Amino acid sequence: MSIFFFERLAEKRIQEAIRQGQFENLPGRGKPIIFEDDSMVPQDLRMAYKMLKNAGFIPPELQTEKEIKMPWIFWMTCRMKENVTAR
Repeated sequence: MSIFFFERLAEKRIQEAIRQGQFENLPGRGKPIIFEDDSMVPQDLRMAYKMLKNAGFIPPELQTEKEIKMPWIFWMTCRMKENVTAR
């Protein structure tokens, strides 16, 4: 069997499902799909990075960047609260 047979079969089933309204109440309907750009991650590391990210870990270089930015973010948050309180 050729690949075209499977493409046609899949397309036919998708069209039937659309006609039957099977895609009407899917969660996230009408919302944009957020694609993660992992093109800068070497292909052999992508799965490991994805698993670590899903577990709440980030690469060391991003952790360092986060630690560098945290005092500035804290300072800005305090400034914003001061401005709100002063009004």
